[in-house]
Amino acid sequence: MARRLDNLPVQPLSKRELEILELLANDCTLRTIARRLFISHSTVRNHVRNLLAKNGAHSIQEAIAMYLLSSRK
Repeated sequence: MARRLDNLPVQPLSKRELEILELLANDCTLRTIARRLFISHSTVRNHVRNLLAKNGAHSIQEAIAMYLLSSRK
């Protein structure tokens, strides 16, 4: 997986996408995130869909792992 991450063209995430990714990494559910950020559940899902697409991740867990690995560099 590390080799794949090095070759992956990652697009920068928006401030809101990063905020949501950090909350997901802290085990928050989509509904909890929506309540905390005062946005709808659908909006959170759209942000998650966008951040997955930008990173080429197939799951939230993969996106979190990529985020954590990239923050260590």
